[in-house]
Amino acid sequence: MAHTNGRNRTVHVEGVFLFLLAVAAGAQPRPVELFGHVGRARLTGDEGSIGGATSYGGGVIVPITGKWAFHADVTTGRRLPYFAPIAVRQTQFAPAVTRRWGTNRIYGFVGAGPGVQWESREKTAVMLHGTGGVVISPVSQLLIRGDMFVSFRYLLPLYGIRVGVGWRL
Repeated sequence: MAHTNGRNRTVHVEGVFLFLLAVAAGAQPRPVELFGHVGRARLTGDEGSIGGATSYGGGVIVPITGKWAFHADVTTGRRLPYFAPIAVRQTQFAPAVTRRWGTNRIYGFVGAGPGVQWESREKTAVMLHGTGGVVISPVSQLLIRGDMFVSFRYLLPLYGIRVGVGWRL
């Protein structure tokens, strides 16, 4: 695991994925898609569940081939101290290789990959994550997305559901 004192490793991981994103953008068979999303997540820590939290963030899907895409997502889950003794914020950068099926009007997707998670109370760490969902395009460029995600940093997974709105460039 990369911790706060190993932040350079975190920067290298992010740099590699941003480079891959740039390379994939140059060879795209489909348009790039940008999303913003909100949802609900269950946050976890090294001692178990922290509880439910509101999540928000955004992402980009860059097609590599007709069926495969590079998907980079940033999600922040924030639990306010109403029912917990302290406020907690967990943010994860989650790049993934994603498999898509369907048409440009409606398609499903699943993807997985390594990522990085930052927490307001603790260290930065590497995690594994997966996502899956559906994207609907009611008009040519507008996108509506629903998905579920799960990430493993600790024994108990962080998981949640999101809905989002996006734009096909």
